[in-house]
Amino acid sequence: MRRYSVPQIFLLAIGLSLIVSGLFLDQIQRGWEHYRYPNAVYWQGMRLLPDRNQTISAAGEDTMVVKTADSPMARLTLFLRADDGLTPQQLVRALCARDSCNKSTLSGDSGDRAAANYRIGGEALQIVVIRLPGTNVWIEFKGPPDALQHFSDLIESVTSQLAQRNTAGQHGT
Repeated sequence: MRRYSVPQIFLLAIGLSLIVSGLFLDQIQRGWEHYRYPNAVYWQGMRLLPDRNQTISAAGEDTMVVKTADSPMARLTLFLRADDGLTPQQLVRALCARDSCNKSTLSGDSGDRAAANYRIGGEALQIVVIRLPGTNVWIEFKGPPDALQHFSDLIESVTSQLAQRNTAGQHGT
């Protein structure tokens, strides 16, 4: 029987570990992804990461609802809407014409935004509609105006993921 030297055994072990990891790379990658993001929800090719006070639930195949314990009256809805030519400003204008609320257009790099502001029984309520550029993903926030800040990280994450997807699609990758 042939005897192997220590460097040969070391190289053989490295080679075998590379072969085994190559065979099970997909399972290793999924395990690592679950380890890094245990609360992640995957929707429309995006990874939604709620913070510890948020819960995400599916309200259909093309709708996700995010609620936060910090403000139980607030919710963020992510949904798909076919491109029918409507803008958030038009939707809010129609909503305020029906409900007599105050409307405003919000500036932002992350797409078209419009807000409807209500005063119901002395309480402020805001509905913000956001259309993300280059996609059919829309975001709607309903709740007290100061509760929107609880969802800002999630909105920024979705916006950046869609922007990356759009630039990758434009470059053909």
